[in-house]
Amino acid sequence: FEFVAARMNLVIDVVITDGRQPVGSGIGPVLEARDVMRVLENDPRAPNDLRQKALRLAGRMLEFDPDVRGGDGFAIARDILDSGRALAKMDAIIRAQGGRPFDHNAPALARLSFEVAADADGVVTGIDNLQLARIARLAGAPKVQGAGVDLLKKLGEPVACGELLYRVHADYPADLEFARQASLRASGFSIGDAAGLSHLFVEF
Repeated sequence: FEFVAARMNLVIDVVITDGRQPVGSGIGPVLEARDVMRVLENDPRAPNDLRQKALRLAGRMLEFDPDVRGGDGFAIARDILDSGRALAKMDAIIRAQGGRPFDHNAPALARLSFEVAADADGVVTGIDNLQLARIARLAGAPKVQGAGVDLLKKLGEPVACGELLYRVHADYPADLEFARQASLRASGFSIGDAAGLSHLFVEF
């Protein structure tokens, strides 16, 4: 990216982030919108990883302003979010585009669902992003806005055998069955000992 940008006389800032698991709790349009609105509304149920990533990226962009010192962007972004100004701007964008208000407390999820549970005690040591995306796609996402995967566990969290890992939503029985069969072949979650979990990832 930096090489191409230099050839085009563009100033860019490349940020490497942790991609070991999905950011947020939802995979699918409505589920992802729910997560975003909870972050914007400072809802205690908002996924913290999504909040932190949004603040880091927004902070880096704010630091393109020569009047903003390096490292201050995060604090500025956090103030914009915590004060409600970010939510007000999102609401203004939605109104300008003729959109309808989104109620994250009652998202319009697809009418059918099934749940995937842990098959052993332990901790979540791995999450296969591609497999979860495949399951969400088989369930109908993103074409069916309310379809997708709702994650209930993240990396490093303890689980008991039979405890729910995620819930899959679909609008059509065939899509639901395709997604169910895919999850039976490979759930996308690895359960093991905490020693098998990689704890170090430096974002910059």
